[in-house]
Amino acid sequence: MNRRLWPSRKKREEGQALPLALITLALGSLLIGSFLNSASTNLLASEVFQEKLPARYAADAAIEDAIWNLRYGDLTSLTEPEDSASYSLPETVNGFTPRVTVTRLEPIPNLTLATDNFESNSWSGGSGWLGSWYHEGDAKIKKGGGPYEGKYHLRLRRDTGRVERGVDLLGESNVYFIFRAKAKSFQASDTAECLVSSDSENWTTLRTWVDGEDDDTYHYYQLNLSSYTTEGQLWIAFASHMQKKAEFYLDDLRIVVINRPIDYEIVTTVGEVTIRAGVAISGEARPVVSWVIE
Repeated sequence: MNRRLWPSRKKREEGQALPLALITLALGSLLIGSFLNSASTNLLASEVFQEKLPARYAADAAIEDAIWNLRYGDLTSLTEPEDSASYSLPETVNGFTPRVTVTRLEPIPNLTLATDNFESNSWSGGSGWLGSWYHEGDAKIKKGGGPYEGKYHLRLRRDTGRVERGVDLLGESNVYFIFRAKAKSFQASDTAECLVSSDSENWTTLRTWVDGEDDDTYHYYQLNLSSYTTEGQLWIAFASHMQKKAEFYLDDLRIVVINRPIDYEIVTTVGEVTIRAGVAISGEARPVVSWVIE
């Protein structure tokens, strides 16, 4: 009987080591090549980043300077949407002389709660309010006299003009009252006021117009009502305390929700670095709410 002899396991495995070694070597070459390429790319990126750091720091300094000027310097005059100013820093920073452009923006509302532009020529005009305007004394919806837009606007005169209107703010936050107003022919003792109340009896003054602001030109106003929304309903009033010739006008009233107001855009380019910062108005502060590096 012939017995078939099978090759031993050792002999069967002979010759397999070389292909495995070649495969391992090939994979290693690929991995090492990729690693070296990645390391080279990261090194170049790091070098570019390091090269841009002085310009980046100079641009940061320019943004901070503009924010300071918005609070205390010449940029406080940027009150109307699209008002803009450009200037260069008086001293170099890291060998650069940054130049800054600051533009006043009109924030985009997320929600409009109430409006009235008086174009209905009626005390019940507009939308979103709890009722019609309460009015007394020398208060009139007037045609002509230079409305901000359209044909009609609201005029208050003498020491008797007053209007009030309520709005429901229950559950709302980040609420702003946006409107246009102008004063004309004020004397030293003449004033006009914007007031708010949660019960239409006890009033808080939000804004007062005085002699010196009477240029007979409509200006943009944005008042934060967020701290007055806890009671739900809120009444807004305007009142005049003026002599016979003085006049106070209102137009384009809106109560809106703005979740992330950006009131100013600050742009500076230093070397190859451009920074765009969005700045909000929060009381006396000017916090940065957006920051983009290009």
